[in-house]
Amino acid sequence: MIKRSIPHHEIKINNPSFEISAIKIERPNNNTITVISAYRPPRKPLLPQDLHLFRNQNYVLVAGDLNAKHVSWSPNTQQNVAGHIIRRFCDSTGFPLSAPLEPTHFHKSLNNTVIDMAISKGMTITEVSSIPELSSDHNPVLFEVSLDNFTSPAS
Repeated sequence: MIKRSIPHHEIKINNPSFEISAIKIERPNNNTITVISAYRPPRKPLLPQDLHLFRNQNYVLVAGDLNAKHVSWSPNTQQNVAGHIIRRFCDSTGFPLSAPLEPTHFHKSLNNTVIDMAISKGMTITEVSSIPELSSDHNPVLFEVSLDNFTSPAS
């Protein structure tokens, strides 16, 4: 959700790997911020080119249930291909990946894991929390971003 007093508009982004809801937040000097809520179904393959969401934009936040597992953000998990692709993408671009220390997904027969995360470009995520507030197999995740705390966009 976003306050009505913050100038923004919805944008359409088509991507073969993700179900996406996205907005652009208007900022002074045409420094728009693209915020993308993304869901990748667990059985849908992720290809490196599907991470083009960051191309031609200076400030981007992609957050959601990416169904990606990797030991770098969830130490007790069985890694998957999507996790390796996202880890390599972040390592090669320098874009930070932020994930809570606590599990975000709970499973009866497998280890609890972190599959909800955010990748950012040109901004700093100041805090990440998994919030145990729902009676669901997923916890909501809160990503706090300071709009006045930007880093220089990566080239």
